[in-house]
Amino acid sequence: MGGRLYLPESWTQDRERRAAVGIPEEVEFATKPELAVEILRQTKRDGVPPAPVLGDGLYGNNAAFRTAVRVELGMEFFLQVNGAGLKGWDHEIRTEVRRVRRHVGEGEPPLKPWRS
Repeated sequence: MGGRLYLPESWTQDRERRAAVGIPEEVEFATKPELAVEILRQTKRDGVPPAPVLGDGLYGNNAAFRTAVRVELGMEFFLQVNGAGLKGWDHEIRTEVRRVRRHVGEGEPPLKPWRS
């Protein structure tokens, strides 16, 4: 496994603080989901067998993170989601496998707003 140091954005913009603690100039601010995707990319390059990605709402509510994990890296995930604007089904629906992923079956009702 790997790890990355998360630096608050204010630290990356403070030259004196960067110099005092030895943060190299080339280190730029990255969000936690961006750092997590980099760690997952590295584990894939290192040949670590894929496993489902688990995460809280910080990752589950981040569309770019979910897309990178599923589309770019081809990994499954189980992520917490919270907040308004999300949609889902409130009952079991029929799905079918197409190529490598499951898709909602034909004739199933549309998504409903998510209630947390």
